[in-house]
Amino acid sequence: MSVVEKGLLKGCKGRIGEYVIYECRGKTCIRRVPGKEKILLTPEMLEQQERMAGVAALYQAVKAAGLLSGWKDAAREMQWTGYNLFVKLNQRVFGGTGKVGRFEELTLTVGDLENPPRMEVVRVDAEHVEVRWLEETSVRRCREDDHLGAVLLREEDGLGMAVPKIGDWQRKHCRAVIRLPTEEGKSYEHLFCYFCSADGERFSRSRYFLIH
Repeated sequence: MSVVEKGLLKGCKGRIGEYVIYECRGKTCIRRVPGKEKILLTPEMLEQQERMAGVAALYQAVKAAGLLSGWKDAAREMQWTGYNLFVKLNQRVFGGTGKVGRFEELTLTVGDLENPPRMEVVRVDAEHVEVRWLEETSVRRCREDDHLGAVLLREEDGLGMAVPKIGDWQRKHCRAVIRLPTEEGKSYEHLFCYFCSADGERFSRSRYFLIH
């Protein structure tokens, strides 16, 4: 059993894959669903358990952010669940302590939309960044009214996620300005951008940017 003091799972309840999140004596706890037989866990098995707990926490946050539609569609073709596909693509990114080792390899959204060419992020000031890209009218299965979405992550006292309200910046605008939220002096430095169709059903694969 692990106690969640801070981070994405604080206050959550329910089951995610092989893990159960519950409240015990006012604390949020996470544990693996026990099997039929008691198994003595090796250090490697304990590391994998922590790794999977980290993936489950991130999946719960992605679900809360309303980004599961693309995962379900992509997994359906392989006769998987969205959760299984999420685990397959992201579990190797987490270390044995359950923390993200390589943010640049995380995948938060998947789908058949393509990202525009030459996407880049430029710092505007202490509170804002600008995302820029080139206009490309021939990109497969994309429309000029696809809108930009963004997710911010930080890993300090537990993995934290923020979904900034950036307004209706569309593919045809070739730019978007994002205001960076702060919490008690803590900043988010890992930015993931993606495009979503106007009906909110189709997504592109997330692109990672480190905010300096």
